Amino acid sequence: MAEASSARPLVEPKQVEEKSMDDEPVLEMNRYVEEEKSKKKVSFTETIMPFDKPEFKPGANEMGASEEMFQQMFMDPMMKDLNRHVQANTDILDKISKDMEDQRKQRLKDRQTSHIPEALKGGGQEMKEIMNKVEDLILFGNAEEVQEEGTVAVKAEKSSAKLQELDSHARAALTAHSLSAYVSTLDEAHLKTFTTKIVSDCELWLSRLFRFGDSSVVYHEEEMDGLVKICRLAMYQKYPKYPTEGFEALYSRPPVIYVSASAKPGVTNYLCLQLGLPLSCICTVPVVTRNGAVGRMNIDVLENLIRDDIAAAKTPVMLVCFAGTPLTGQVDNLDELQDICKRKSIWLHVEGNTLATLTMFSVPTSLQNAKCGDSMTLAIGRWLGIPGLPYCTLYKTNDPALVIAAGLNTFNSQLKLNCLPLWICLQSFGHDGIVDRVKSSCDLAEALYKGINEMPTIKQYSIEKKEEEDVKGIKDLIFKAISALVVFEIVTPNIVFQYAEDGEQTGIQIAPYSTNVEEEEEPEEDQNAVYYDALNMWLGETMQMECPKLNFQIVKLEKEGICLRFAPLECAQVKGIKPEDVEESIVKLKDQINILDATVGQRDKFRACVDQQKNLKLIEMPKWAGLGVVQYLPESCVNHSDHLSHKPRHEINTVNIELVKKLKATDTAFSLGRLENELACVKFGLITDDTDVEELIDHVMKCGKEIEESSRYFEALADLIKQGITIANEDLKKESEEKLQQEGVLRQVPLVGSLLNWWSPPPKDQIKGRTFNLKSGTMASTETTYKYHMQVQEETHSKEKDKKVKTNLFPKGDSQTEPTSPSTKTAQEIRSELQHESTSPTSKTPPEKAPTDIPGSPSTGESPAMTEAPGSPQVKDEGTDLK
Repeated sequence: MAEASSARPLVEPKQVEEKSMDDEPVLEMNRYVEEEKSKKKVSFTETIMPFDKPEFKPGANEMGASEEMFQQMFMDPMMKDLNRHVQANTDILDKISKDMEDQRKQRLKDRQTSHIPEALKGGGQEMKEIMNKVEDLILFGNAEEVQEEGTVAVKAEKSSAKLQELDSHARAALTAHSLSAYVSTLDEAHLKTFTTKIVSDCELWLSRLFRFGDSSVVYHEEEMDGLVKICRLAMYQKYPKYPTEGFEALYSRPPVIYVSASAKPGVTNYLCLQLGLPLSCICTVPVVTRNGAVGRMNIDVLENLIRDDIAAAKTPVMLVCFAGTPLTGQVDNLDELQDICKRKSIWLHVEGNTLATLTMFSVPTSLQNAKCGDSMTLAIGRWLGIPGLPYCTLYKTNDPALVIAAGLNTFNSQLKLNCLPLWICLQSFGHDGIVDRVKSSCDLAEALYKGINEMPTIKQYSIEKKEEEDVKGIKDLIFKAISALVVFEIVTPNIVFQYAEDGEQTGIQIAPYSTNVEEEEEPEEDQNAVYYDALNMWLGETMQMECPKLNFQIVKLEKEGICLRFAPLECAQVKGIKPEDVEESIVKLKDQINILDATVGQRDKFRACVDQQKNLKLIEMPKWAGLGVVQYLPESCVNHSDHLSHKPRHEINTVNIELVKKLKATDTAFSLGRLENELACVKFGLITDDTDVEELIDHVMKCGKEIEESSRYFEALADLIKQGITIANEDLKKESEEKLQQEGVLRQVPLVGSLLNWWSPPPKDQIKGRTFNLKSGTMASTETTYKYHMQVQEETHSKEKDKKVKTNLFPKGDSQTEPTSPSTKTAQEIRSELQHESTSPTSKTPPEKAPTDIPGSPSTGESPAMTEAPGSPQVKDEGTDLK
């Protein structure tokens, strides 16, 4: 036990033998401590502090008992407290080490996932949070911006998105989209059976509804994808070796695809990009204007183009025509086009909104031959107002291999499920429901057409005005009556109109749209046409604000210019347009037309009135939709307004800007304009019938004269102040030089001057400045102002005493001085009062006589006048102190 722990004293062997059995636990514990120390696995606190201490016993020796008592009373609590603190610090170090390790792992993970978007990092987000983001995107468009701003009030202000109100048919379509995704989880055999049934039913129903028998259907999400696939199918039929040889099969006889000039912009480029053809393979066919209808394909030009292409060793492949052009809704002559395509073996493809009327009980005469084409593209979802329905392209062919090669059919059952929403909606509507929706859209267009047909200044370009044939006999009368009963003509679903000056145009006008036709030099832009384009632009914007539900569109035709377009087949079912809405829009349209009529009718009178005023210059600005534009010219710029320097230009701009501000205070129809030379002008807006143009011009002239006079007044006043400041500076400079001469040069030296000023202090100088009277234009010293603590008004009669600035600011006959008020006092009286107050403060009576050495005293021949001391309510400040 000689090597025992220092925590317990050494014991002699004899004493060990004399120990009782109660000391054995202590010996065992010490032995255990020694073994643990030899293994070097025990901590410092465990080494110096035994775990179990025996109680103090009187049988032990005196020294051991005292040490034992000391150990129990002092060392054990101290060691336990030390062990507790060490353990706490160890825990803190372990936690810090663990946190550092976690941070190191996180940094490593961040580097490894730096390419991952922030929204996808981690283990995913809660579905509630994701749906909140979707809601913000729907309502506000930018969810991140809304989250940054954060408040509900801001969200409410920005909420402008309006979703379509869904009926039972639209809700069924949305359910079908989810159902198609869920059905795709079926096993392959079952899914194939399911999709075969759906596809076959849709093909049968669509071919019967649109009178296009024995046809197949291809569904696509993009509107022009069906046209691209049909073009590829037509090329495979014309060039059997094209799938294997590629462009070499086209080299000897290049293909030609004919597209109407009424097609949407970008169709030709899209076809060339998707088919890999040069732009020379696309031929644009011009259109004609016949009996007021714009946009029909020119048949004669088409035949010439086909003949020329065949003679040039080219192969006509396809013709794209329209049953309802995208802008005006015109229907091409499908009967003649069908004959041409059959004779030349050309594929005929038909598109347009008017194809929707094929579902009706009575087909329009212009569409009776549409079912004889080779393919057609249908926008059923847009016509019926059902969101999410795909576009459908019906086609006829007998070669399944070419169909697969052209991408018109697929073996993937999951891709065929995109027709499931259409399958459900067709059954939900039924034939009567489809006819009702198409017929209601046509009725809305017809109601608007009847309303605008009563307005003489409105010209429409959608419906051809047929000339009434003379009835020569009973046979012609009976034939006409039978034709009216058998063929039910329906108004075109598109209405395109504009505000025009002239009446109807007759005859045929060929629009040079085709690149194959020799282009003629375009005439110079007619200012009158530009003016009416501006009026129609204003009319369109006004109708869009007044009737947002009708969704008026502003379009531009090649020859006619800016027009308004109403297409109920595209928006009536989505917007929920009713006949009452159309009637209300007709009333508002009449009100706007009356304003335009009044403006155009008074335009010549306005020009004549402006020419009679020498200060008004008429400005030609045809793009301004209003009564006209004028420029007010000041008197100094009337005779030489063509060649102006900087100062007259500035004066013209200032007067016209102030004139517009003053006019806008009474009528918001006035606005400020800028010419090409940056000169300002006054724009007159639209007027009503009760507006008197002469009175309006007189009002403008009166305001212009007032502004011009006030402008001259302020300019003269500015010049007057500048002259006064110059004179004051000269006087102050002269006084400063005189003071320098009186004081001497030594006082100006820094060190010597301070010593000299201490030895012989200079007399106190009273602050002297200059005051300038804006009313009289006189300059005076401020000595009396600082001496008597009030401003002195002196009526100067002598030019030698005070310097007066000459000015022509005031017109003749105006008094430049005010009569002396009863409250004013002379300088003599003021000085007498001050002297009397210094001698006898209680006296209030001024002396009868006063010294005459005050400036402005009667002896100098001047009659000064002063306002009362500061604090009096009648004090006047008519001067400006210039120091």
